[in-house]
Amino acid sequence: MFQSAAKGIRESVYGILCRSNLGDQEIADHGSGFMIAPGIIALVAHVLRGRGDRNSPLHDIIEVI
Repeated sequence: MFQSAAKGIRESVYGILCRSNLGDQEIADHGSGFMIAPGIIALVAHVLRGRGDRNSPLHDIIEVI
């Protein structure tokens, strides 16, 4: 069952890597995203902020793997 489900969605699942520099320190967070339309990837919001803290600024760099 898992194999057939994985085959069906593997092209729509992406890794998300977010990074930013705070002074001399680099902070990175990661998560997963799902393509919901061509060029549109849905992901959890806490990946976009440093250390998952909603009061932190948004990351400077967002990479989709």
